[in-house]
Amino acid sequence: MRIAGFAPPALMDHGKCANISSQERSKRCVMETLKIEPALKADLLLAAVRHKRTPEELAHEILREYLDLDKEAAAGLLESDRAWAEFEKTGEGLPLEEAAAWLTSWGSSDPKPGPECRKL
Repeated sequence: MRIAGFAPPALMDHGKCANISSQERSKRCVMETLKIEPALKADLLLAAVRHKRTPEELAHEILREYLDLDKEAAAGLLESDRAWAEFEKTGEGLPLEEAAAWLTSWGSSDPKPGPECRKL
């Protein structure tokens, strides 16, 4: 199966080649070949028919969405690593029980103020 592949992001409107005309796509996207299992190909073809899209457009959209989510997850892990390094450096944090009590009070008639971080 051949799909609209990847070119530098500046040339691809953030990777959305599937949302442009085929003439424009041929100028801005490179073609790549992916080997996929027959059952996966059949599922892709059926989904493309259901969504009135070409298999290439649907595959490109699916890949783009997955890679965007993966990029967000990687950024979240980096933030977690940064926060952990900060905790190891300062020893400051907030006990889970206090955070949970504060969150539980949200929306109640007596919402609690947010607890302060401190040395643990």
